[in-house]
Amino acid sequence: KETILPATAVSILLDLCVKIQESHQDKTLNLLFDNVTDIVLRCGIDKTYKFIHMLLEALSSSKTTALFVFIPTAHDQEVSSSIRGLFRTQLTYAKDGPKT
Repeated sequence: KETILPATAVSILLDLCVKIQESHQDKTLNLLFDNVTDIVLRCGIDKTYKFIHMLLEALSSSKTTALFVFIPTAHDQEVSSSIRGLFRTQLTYAKDGPKT
């Protein structure tokens, strides 16, 4: 399924993700957040940080995989570090290829 929401509707998105996970507990769930950078620019770092933090806590099932795409160079060091600090596993892609 595909659902399109305004980038600033993070509380609706959080609620929707939780409901999807609850209604499909027996299935594998894959989520793609293709532009965390845009959410930061539209909603601010505080709102984005809270959203991602709450979402990661809510999506604790081993059957759920979430991929968050983030462009750290679009932000200052403090913002990039805050967002990156939310994740245990990070995949970066640079000129020399992907790294974990």
